[in-house]
Amino acid sequence: MTFARIILGITILIFILSGCGRSKAPPDPVGDESLHEVRFGSAVFDPETTNLIAYGKENRISFQFLKNISPKNADDEFSMSVLVHNNTQGWSNIVSTYDVWNNGSISIVDNELGSVVYYNANHALDVMMEPCGGGGFYPTYYIYPGDEVILDVQFFTFKYADQKTFLLFSDTYRTCCASEIFSLPVGLDDIDSEGFIEGFRIGSYEISDEEINMIPLGDVFDITIDFNCQLNPYKFADLIDFRFVINNQYSQKSYSMGMDTMLENGSIYVVDYVQGVARFVMDHPMSYCIIDGQPVQIAAPGDLVQIWIDFFEGEDSQENEFVFQNKKFRVFYLGTQHIGSE
Repeated sequence: MTFARIILGITILIFILSGCGRSKAPPDPVGDESLHEVRFGSAVFDPETTNLIAYGKENRISFQFLKNISPKNADDEFSMSVLVHNNTQGWSNIVSTYDVWNNGSISIVDNELGSVVYYNANHALDVMMEPCGGGGFYPTYYIYPGDEVILDVQFFTFKYADQKTFLLFSDTYRTCCASEIFSLPVGLDDIDSEGFIEGFRIGSYEISDEEINMIPLGDVFDITIDFNCQLNPYKFADLIDFRFVINNQYSQKSYSMGMDTMLENGSIYVVDYVQGVARFVMDHPMSYCIIDGQPVQIAAPGDLVQIWIDFFEGEDSQENEFVFQNKKFRVFYLGTQHIGSE
């Protein structure tokens, strides 16, 4: 377990306990490498990438430590401070120790590895609770599907059962709020064209098959493909044929689209026939499509969709036939960023 992985695990706990309050100043920093695994619900959190978290569907985080932790220390000996940015809505919030007890409770269970620390919230983790007059609480700092949340941990200090104190500082980390719990296997997709295509973009976002592509689909209207050949500007659109399938991996709905469907939704242009650049421009945002004359919403903010290119075939300017088939990539529907947010 790397130092960065430890930090991220702690970061998640801090973020969930969001609100306002004060934390005592941290002692001298001491590094530690005993945090083995972090789970958000049942899913393991990966500190090396952007994690899709269904904040509105979860209320538990667990931390597997390779050392034993005293329940008394869990109550009395930890302190923390973190800055949380919701880049989509534009709010930021300083979080401190005080807010842990306003939003839930901590329990500790020993096992063969050490101790598992559970944070159990009193509510779904898409909202924070702050105290108000009369002993009650009111909700604040909402997180909605599609929101991008940046976590900037300042410090987190704790004690093990042997009374040794550890203190963790961090970098910044990125999560996105999913509409549903992501339980499907994560693996690389395949959009390798064996040199036939240099790359393609949805809006200004370069598509990758090595990670989930975070795109605000409600704000983009076009797809650009860079071919490695010259194109006939007068016949290109007439000579191509294709079919692709959009699988919404949260709603379990699929939509098959071919040339006729695409022409219901926009137009194909050759932007640069010498460099081989073609663009499909839609008449509306990519969050929905016209299918058989009817608008169909294919995704909502917080949804994960897989785009499967069944085949794409045509001819270049020299009448050489090409085919691009059975390629896949994934897109997460990122919410529209608030103007002025960080």
